[in-house]
Order: sequence, then structure tokens, then C-alpha cells
Amino acid sequence: MILFGWKTKPQVKGATKGKCFACKKLVQHAIVQVTHWFTLYFIPIIPYKKQLFVVCHNCGAKTELKDDAKKMMIQKLSDLDAQTETTSKK
Repeated sequence: MILFGWKTKPQVKGATKGKCFACKKLVQHAIVQVTHWFTLYFIPIIPYKKQLFVVCHNCGAKTELKDDAKKMMIQKLSDLDAQTETTSKK
């Protein structure tokens, strides 16, 4: 008998500050990447879908980033990583 299924793994990628569309407050938001995996015998084997969300720390509302907004956020996160690496080397 073969056991297979699906699993999701969220991973916090960073944070940003902005106005929440749900609670209308200016608060910190987490940037979360959710990866969906095909599993075999409960072991994640193949990632088949990735989504990027912005999650409000105040109310928990989440918004999926699509296309241009997703590319812009990924670029912003990679720029922050580069700055952090440069600062830590000094």
C-alpha cells in the first residue's frame, strides 16, 4: 500500500510596516512564504506550489501577493539580505 498526500509549510521571510486592509491600523506585517508539498509516506518529496502572503500582526488578516507585487517584495527582501550581510562583515 502506498501512502501519499499533501502538506503545507509556512516560512516567515521578513517583515514590513503598512496599513492593514482589514483593521485599518498602521502595524507590522509578516511576509510569509507557503510551500505546498507532495508527500510520500509522510515525507515531503516534491514542492508543487509556492505562495507569498503579507500577514497583519494585529488582526491576522492575510493577503496573497500576486505577480508584480510578489516580484517587488522578493526584490525588497533580497536587498535587505544583502545589506544585512554587508553590515555583519564589518
